[in-house]
Amino acid sequence: MPRELEPGAILCKQGEVSAEIYILQEGHLEVLVKDKRGRDKKISEIKDKSSIFGEIGAILKQPRSATIRAVSHSVVQNIDVKKKALDETILGQPRLGLSISLNLAKYIKDTNAKLGRYTQFLNEIRKAIDGYLLTYYQKSKALGDLFDQTHFSWAKSIFDKAKSHICYGMGEGVSRGQEVVSGPPPAPPPPPPSEAPPTGAGAKQYNTGEILCREGEEGREIFILQSGSLDVQIGGRKVAEIKDKGAVIGEVAVLAGYASRKFEPRSATLMARESSGVVVIDGTKLEVVIAANPQLILFITKILSERLPITNGSLLAADDQIKKYLALIDTVSVTSMTLINAFEVLLHSLQSGARDKPQTEGWDREVDTTLSELKERARDLNAAYEQVSKQ
Repeated sequence: MPRELEPGAILCKQGEVSAEIYILQEGHLEVLVKDKRGRDKKISEIKDKSSIFGEIGAILKQPRSATIRAVSHSVVQNIDVKKKALDETILGQPRLGLSISLNLAKYIKDTNAKLGRYTQFLNEIRKAIDGYLLTYYQKSKALGDLFDQTHFSWAKSIFDKAKSHICYGMGEGVSRGQEVVSGPPPAPPPPPPSEAPPTGAGAKQYNTGEILCREGEEGREIFILQSGSLDVQIGGRKVAEIKDKGAVIGEVAVLAGYASRKFEPRSATLMARESSGVVVIDGTKLEVVIAANPQLILFITKILSERLPITNGSLLAADDQIKKYLALIDTVSVTSMTLINAFEVLLHSLQSGARDKPQTEGWDREVDTTLSELKERARDLNAAYEQVSKQ
């Protein structure tokens, strides 16, 4: 029976047992994943009619990795997988497995694109705020240097107050080339397959140094490593090595291309590091290939199911770091932990404690100008984040 959902209704919750997968018949849903603070963060949306979703937990036999909530009135059809394992269903209906894989590939591609935008913005906000932290540190330290030279008590008083602010230590870290706002750990490599690759499909043998595909050419093939190892090259330089038996290469781009009927250029060259056996799947003939060997699409579906939560995790980690930077330049914060507060305290100290002192003449105007620039930049960065997070 189709299930109707009104706006705001929850279809399934993160952490629940996965007993059903769903097909969107009409409407608009959003996919939510909890961040480190336990708050729901929208990762993606489901709007395309006939989209299949909720399959990751059922495929991996794990609790649900996300919450699905209705944005508008929606109708979904459920497929109960409690009585019959989804593996058996896909093997019996390989086109269902292909549909699931196409959806997973689209989600991964869209999330990777969003992660790219977040990473670009993260680099922008890091560069901007690190610059202001360094300015605060240098201007404060100059007062300490002045005291060392002159032993003026007023210079020491202002320096001691400026140094006690958390932003002084952060600025000192910037001066040493340190990352002062903790960021996400390096993205983990794709997990090795949890089971052996299918053996029903014949592997093509590549000799040492032989090219499987070239950077820039249209990517129409999916590769599954069965033996040996491969080098990944970008611009003629080796950037990675693939040696896990069952590693799948190029599946997201090919499946996304198959769905849109537009295959994208390869981002890297793949070369045999040693004599290697590789299953090559022609992306233009997916339905024919999987009909002959359903194990292939089941294997690829499981690989994609393992990869999507990792991609979501990378996005959440980048978003968390961005929010830490934004908290540091919060223009309405009542705490004393912000960079804006640090400059305000320094400005007040200079105006009250260094008035008419020739050694610091004009310093208060410089700090005031920097503070005004920082507040304006903070507003711009917050507005930019709103745009990035909506895309």
